[in-house]
Amino acid sequence: MKRLRSAFLLAAFSLFCVLPCTGVELKGRLVDSLTWTGQRFEPGTEVPFRYYVSPGAAGDDNAVYVLYETGVSLLPKLEELLEEGVIPQGLVVMVQSGTLTGPGGMRAMRAEEFDQNGVEFTNLVIEEILPYAAKEAGIGLSPDPDKHFVHGTSSGGALAWYGLWYRNDFFHRGFLSSPTFSAMRGGEEPMVLVRKTEPRPIRVFITCGTTEPDYYFGDSFVAAYNAASALKYAGYEVGFEIFAKGKHGSHHQDHDFWDRMMRWMFETEHVAAPALNLRLSKILPEDSHWEPYDGTPPARITKLDQDGGRYRIRRGRLFFRPGRGLFGGRRIPLNVPGRVSALALSSDLWRLYVTSEDSRFIYAFSLDSLGRPGARYILAPIHEAHDIRTAGCNDLCVSTEDRVLVATQLGVQTANSFGLVDGILPLPGDIPAERVWLADSLLYAKAADGMVYVRKTLLAPHDGKTVCKASGQRYGDLELNYSRPHLEPLFESRAEGEAIPGL
Repeated sequence: MKRLRSAFLLAAFSLFCVLPCTGVELKGRLVDSLTWTGQRFEPGTEVPFRYYVSPGAAGDDNAVYVLYETGVSLLPKLEELLEEGVIPQGLVVMVQSGTLTGPGGMRAMRAEEFDQNGVEFTNLVIEEILPYAAKEAGIGLSPDPDKHFVHGTSSGGALAWYGLWYRNDFFHRGFLSSPTFSAMRGGEEPMVLVRKTEPRPIRVFITCGTTEPDYYFGDSFVAAYNAASALKYAGYEVGFEIFAKGKHGSHHQDHDFWDRMMRWMFETEHVAAPALNLRLSKILPEDSHWEPYDGTPPARITKLDQDGGRYRIRRGRLFFRPGRGLFGGRRIPLNVPGRVSALALSSDLWRLYVTSEDSRFIYAFSLDSLGRPGARYILAPIHEAHDIRTAGCNDLCVSTEDRVLVATQLGVQTANSFGLVDGILPLPGDIPAERVWLADSLLYAKAADGMVYVRKTLLAPHDGKTVCKASGQRYGDLELNYSRPHLEPLFESRAEGEAIPGL
């Protein structure tokens, strides 16, 4: 059962409200001092929140502004922007971190809710608190994520990003103040994925100060700068400002800053996903999108014949039987950790790629001229999901340029022949992938929920027989210079090569 407490329930629904301790009169309605107890998400946790209904909010198409640990002092500025039409009318919900009370006392849940890389607390806000607040306010919320904005500072900044990324079906716009993308509870991982994952419609502003904390789990200045850099590389619409001598969360409630930030945030009505970066553009044409496919997946490849013998998967183990037919020798088990899921030959035919359901590595065996196994080594590690349930790969296939595509919990991941994962293609709804295959310039994937999807690709399937040369891609791409200036305004007056103390 949900529990709601309000010390000022009657006053909350008045047409006008005065900000506590400020004497500033609002034109909208502020409902204060509420507590929500988590039900489906964060069960039992008590989360303080308040909500504000803008003067023009009505009907069923209202915007949503979720502010984590942000005071009501911003409301006058938001009202100005609403009156001017800079931002759409709607519902502002200000959410604090929660507490959990048990036999041993009360425990603060901020680390669980804000720092944890994932979607649990965001789901609590979207699925539980927002519907309640909207119902009490007597308005409906727009289904359009372009109208929804999320903001947070420090750990709340990371939490705001988790909303933009994992619930991109709801949030397209966000402001992150000194976001702690640090190794507290997986916060160091998201920006690695941003560089490699097929982009999503997101418009984001990031700020930090030059005097940020430097903890055992990371440096907040470096984390914020790295986030802005990752987003810029991936092509996102990102605003980034550094405040000189600013401390952690500097200017995060400054009215002048919010004025220019929100004007930038809502200067476009529609937020579009950016174009594919260079690596992804070598895998997909620009008009490629997952679409449902009603065909049947081909049989999984569980055996391969070579001149020197046969490879076969039996009960999750990989065996090699030397020789052919009646003259074959005894089966030899090959050492692959975990339950083997798939195998395929490299496009140049001198390596055998193998995946396991229980290992994050794509393995490779060197083959001799007859295709007999030699040394085993790691071709590449895949990226793991924040809520890892499948540690390894469920399936694999190989393209003519020796690109390996693997089915994982994050979707289809691709590794070049050099051994670097440089592309992640999530399936619709971020459902894990169980199968992957190529056919006729099309990429297919079967999701864990049984749905099968198809999309256009620039890759061609390798037939396992013809020798095809690998693409040669390594760390970079020959046609692109990856060097770019950093903090150029600070150093443009310096002589080239002049050494500057870094720390």
